[in-house]
Amino acid sequence: MRNYINKYLELIQDLRVKAGLTRAGVRDLKSMLLKYITASVLVVTVLIIVLNYMLGFTVATYVTLTALAIPSAALTSMMLPYLSYSYIVRVRRKKVEEELAYFIISEAAIYTYSTELVNDLCELSGWEHVFKELVVEGLRLRVFRSFLTVTEAINTYIKYSASKYVNRLLSDYVLALSKGVVNAWLLNTSNELLHKLRGDAKTSIQLRTTISLIAGVLLSYLPSLMVSLSIISGAIEAVPSIFFLATIIPILIFMPGKTLHLKTLVNNNSIIFKLKNIVIYMVTLFIIPLSLSMLDQPVIKHALLTSSVLLIINGILNLRDFIEVITEVSELPKVISLYAETPYILVNPLKGFKEVLMTCRSRSLRRLGSKLNLNNLKDNLPAIRSWLGRYTYYIIVRSLVNGNLSKEQLLNLRTLTLDMIEDFKHYIVSLLPLMMMSLIMPWLLTSMATLANVKLMNYMVLIYVIVTWYSLYVDYTLYDSLGNTLITGIAMLILALMLG
Repeated sequence: MRNYINKYLELIQDLRVKAGLTRAGVRDLKSMLLKYITASVLVVTVLIIVLNYMLGFTVATYVTLTALAIPSAALTSMMLPYLSYSYIVRVRRKKVEEELAYFIISEAAIYTYSTELVNDLCELSGWEHVFKELVVEGLRLRVFRSFLTVTEAINTYIKYSASKYVNRLLSDYVLALSKGVVNAWLLNTSNELLHKLRGDAKTSIQLRTTISLIAGVLLSYLPSLMVSLSIISGAIEAVPSIFFLATIIPILIFMPGKTLHLKTLVNNNSIIFKLKNIVIYMVTLFIIPLSLSMLDQPVIKHALLTSSVLLIINGILNLRDFIEVITEVSELPKVISLYAETPYILVNPLKGFKEVLMTCRSRSLRRLGSKLNLNNLKDNLPAIRSWLGRYTYYIIVRSLVNGNLSKEQLLNLRTLTLDMIEDFKHYIVSLLPLMMMSLIMPWLLTSMATLANVKLMNYMVLIYVIVTWYSLYVDYTLYDSLGNTLITGIAMLILALMLG
């Protein structure tokens, strides 16, 4: 039995390493397993006691249930560390694979005869805002590289890597290095990876759009149809069955993630921001629906108008960050093209880069240009609000530091950026039908009640629930962040105006 436990603990250790964590002490792992087992046994014991008190088990049933449930809970709890670490490894593996692809593309863009992929990967420290997971892998490679050759370091790293895709890329690099064809390998591999990333981006956009539209139909069209049929038939009792459609929200958990160059970095993790969101959602989803069932129509209209104005104001304040990201991304090709033509590119490239940034319409890029100097090249990354902007900045700064910046490289970078911006715009446009559907819904439901010549207030709570749930879903899908309630506020304003 002890041998099986030791083998299981060693398996947990391997998963921790692949998850980017350090190896823990055996005593610590045993203590963790003991805590899991103790907690699960206590929970099951309390649950059995409560069930016995409520249902009144016989002695035989009580003993049998205890004998089966407690060992089962203990065994299940022992599997929790394995399952949790396996999930972390799987998620992190995908991130490392994607970041390494972008890293190889950037290496090809700034390639010189002195470029070494492994050494550059080991020196990624400080660029966590661009390659969050790859920095950790670089630190691990640096440890191996300090006492091994490049080939030996990569072979040792591969033993602890959880990604066959990463292992294949690094093995191909070692082969190209041994044959002296690194330049050709970087060029061909970067073209293949760029094509793959663009294909993944289009696939992700199509899947996200399809899932969003399906969920949108289930959250808007079907509830609207059911309410309309209930209004026409007068069967108010059948209407509450639409609430089960709210369970479609968990489908967002299975929605495919966006590729890195489509991500916006406007989320705020401050306590005030989180408290504000909690208050908004509590009032919108719970307090107002309860109030609608107890208030008269004039009071309801004023309450909806007041709430919609507050939600619109909150949405406009949050919309500034989203517009800033759009402006920043659209300015990137202009920044690169102007920088390629600046006369300072050979004499003082950093000064030329600062002047180009200061002429941008984007506040974040102007702020970056005002603070930029040789001592804080990596410290200014949080000022950029899009991952694509940070990636472009990383490539330019790396070229400046290495002294290999050229007009041809900048024009190639501009072409790369334009391709990624095309994917970004396509993603934004693909979600516009959801927004239009959310704005039409209040008019559709209230018009149906008017045509059926029924009392609208009998269905007001249900109509409000359908409109707000779907609008909040559209806000989250469109802006990719919590807290933006612009679409919800506009939909609620339309609903209030339709009350007459």
